[in-house]
Order: sequence, then C-alpha cells, then structure tokens
Amino acid sequence: MGGTVFKLTINSNSFDDNYIEAIKKFFYGNQFKKITENLNLESLEEIIITMDFDAAISEVSKRYEIQNHGHTNNQYASTLGKVIYSRYEDKNFRQVVLYKEGVISELFNSENADFAFHYIYHELCHVDDHVRQKDIFSHEARIKIRENDYLNALYVEALSLWSEYTVVRKSVVSLNLNFLMDVLSIDALDEIVENVEVEVKEAINKYRFNSDISLLYDLINKRCNLILRLLVTNIAYVNELNFNLEQKIEFKKSFKIEIIRELWDIAELPLNELYNSYPHWNDLYELQTLFKIIQRLWSYMGIEPRDNGNGQMYVSVP
Repeated sequence: MGGTVFKLTINSNSFDDNYIEAIKKFFYGNQFKKITENLNLESLEEIIITMDFDAAISEVSKRYEIQNHGHTNNQYASTLGKVIYSRYEDKNFRQVVLYKEGVISELFNSENADFAFHYIYHELCHVDDHVRQKDIFSHEARIKIRENDYLNALYVEALSLWSEYTVVRKSVVSLNLNFLMDVLSIDALDEIVENVEVEVKEAINKYRFNSDISLLYDLINKRCNLILRLLVTNIAYVNELNFNLEQKIEFKKSFKIEIIRELWDIAELPLNELYNSYPHWNDLYELQTLFKIIQRLWSYMGIEPRDNGNGQMYVSVP
C-alpha cells in the first residue's frame, strides 16, 4: 500500500531546478505518503509530468503493447491527467500516471494548490481501483462480452461511468470543501448538453446525406460518455458528502435541462447499490444495472443501437 517507490519523470521546459526539487519533494515526501497510505499503489511503475501529453500517451501505450485510446480534448473538456495500465492478465501488472505540467505547477500556486492536490489524488485513486477491478473482472467474462458488439459497447460505457463514480467517492477525502462548487459542474453540464444537442442535430442531418453511421455513432457515443461521466461525478460528490434528501432535491433542481434530472433519477440508485456491494461482485455482469442510463441518453440524442442477432451492433436513426 501507499509506500511503493515509483519512478518520477519530468518532461517539461517549464520548471527550473528549484521547481523540480520541489516536485520531487512533494511526490516522495511525507504528505504524499500519508494521503496515499490507504491506496494500493504497488503496481504504480511511474508518474510522468509532461508538456506533450499526446507523445507521453503514445510512448506508454507502446511500452505496454496496448491500443492508444488518446484522451479527451475538445470544445467541451480537456483531460489533465490519465492512468494507463498493462493488460489485466499480465503477471507483472503495471500502471503509469500522466499529468499535464499545468496541473503540477498549480501545486505551487497558493490559490489553487488544494484543487491541484485533489486532482492528483483522484488519478491515484484510479490506480488503486484498477487493482481491484483486475481481481474482480475475469478474463473469461471479458472475452465472452467482446463476442457481442452491442453488449461490449454497453459494458465499455458502463465501466467508464462506474470507474469515475467510485474513484470520485474515494477521492473526496482529499477535497478542500472551499472548492466544492468548482467540482460540481452544474452550469457546465447544462451548457454541454445544450451544445451537444445542436452538434448532434447537425451531425444527424449530415448522416442523412452521407450515410456513414460509424462516424455518427462515434460522435454521439463520445458526447454521451462525457455527459454521463460529468453526471455521475456530481452524483458521487453529493452522495459521499452526505447531502440529505432535501439538499439532493434542491441540487437536482439546479439543472435547467430536464434530461439531466431524468438521468440522475435513473442512475443514482443502481450506482449506490453497486458502491455498497463493491468489490463483492459477480464479475463484470454487475454493470448491467447501468445500461439503462446509457441507452436512455443514446435514444435522447437520436440513435438506437441494437443487437442484430449475430453478435453485431446495428444503429438505427429514427
């Protein structure tokens, strides 16, 4: 747990020698060891601080011989950190955490240091959770699910949502509550849904002419994933901080867009039930309880993915 020695790599021109020493002191210091003592970081091979996030992701993906999944970087959101890990079935399971240099520099800005620390800790909670998932999710279940494109798509999305939910709840211990409204993305989520609706409508109109369903599905699925991850993040903070029923009702009312409130109602109970039973799960199959929220947002955004009966996914656009 927590005391594992990992390699620290700083690939940046933004830090002078004094900054570099301060960064090393932070990651190898007592404060870091204390806050991470309840995290399983034994598989953490390296922390990389980089000015070239794309290059770092590419390098680590090649190192672990896995697909490069890139990172979120669009008009709605931009990733500040990422965890890349080797295959679960690897005997020597390893993980690398990558941070953009800007996140680390904020550690030395008195106004934002606590928020930066919370974000750094959040990514380390993903490292801890991947170890737990490795023990729960069998290779046999993963292979079986991949045989059906539609089910595989649902499980991939459900796992993404679950991972964010459980990690946010675990990372709350590092949150300075003065930053609570910064992490609760009420206005941002409303705005993103509004803008995505416009973007998707235009994309569907283009699809009517070029008939490339793969491009349309890929766009809508990525946007839905972003919306749902932000939603479950809000649900996680609200539940871990023990909002009472009245506070929850008022919080949900803060969202202007009805579909967000509807999705919240669909997602909250299964997320909490999964959290209360985690990690004592029946393999990956427990995630089926999250399918409904994914299917509802797909439908709302104008696509209806289905199993065509032969293990392939058919996407209709009503």
